[in-house]
Amino acid sequence: DLGAVDFVDATVGWRVGANGAIWRSTDAGLTWASQSSPTAFRLTSLAMVDASTGWAAGYSGAIVRTTNGGSAWTVQSSGTANHLDGLFAWDAIRAWAVGNLGTVIATTNGGAAWTTQAAGMTTAWLHGVTFTSSLNGWAVGDSGVLLRTTNGGATWTTQALAETHALRAIAF
Repeated sequence: DLGAVDFVDATVGWRVGANGAIWRSTDAGLTWASQSSPTAFRLTSLAMVDASTGWAAGYSGAIVRTTNGGSAWTVQSSGTANHLDGLFAWDAIRAWAVGNLGTVIATTNGGAAWTTQAAGMTTAWLHGVTFTSSLNGWAVGDSGVLLRTTNGGATWTTQALAETHALRAIAF
């Protein structure tokens, strides 16, 4: 059961899924090798910074991180038990994750600590998050929810959008 895929270049990528499964490809996805995962929770999102560093997140607030290309993944404390469905990493120290009940969490220290960010007034399930700089970001979710931050997530505001369907992903 595939949760997400992320490639850092034309040949090296990862995929995550049910039961904490993590796989890596070094041949553009022709073959995949299983990597040892420290969680059994379903992983639904993946954000690799480069061929060494990245995060995966999923159900029950699960977050795992690698700094060695996936030779080892370590559990990080997300501070939430809510399901996480979207993940974006700006660099090796700054990342954001979003999920159900309007959950938005962020790290500015490589995941040593994840902190809750106020997601405006929404309790919608958030599915996707992206940033165009370390300050400017957007998150999307159920019922056409679109949130924006201009300060790295210290505050998020709802943007008007004439959409009532679930928005699953966002990218710039």
